[in-house]
Amino acid sequence: MISVIFPGQGSQSVGMAKDLYNKFNTIRELFEQADEILKISISKLIIEGPKENLNLTENTQPAI
Repeated sequence: MISVIFPGQGSQSVGMAKDLYNKFNTIRELFEQADEILKISISKLIIEGPKENLNLTENTQPAI
């Protein structure tokens, strides 16, 4: 079992979970599911930014 914990809004940063995304298929699949559910590429926003968009509450909440 893998668990990743982020303490909440304010802890987000561009590139968070990138190493996990690149290393584990399960993480990539979860990111893909999130993209589908949210109908935006939250995975690209988390991994690539821009920070200004990631910091918007409507993006930060599902990203964390």
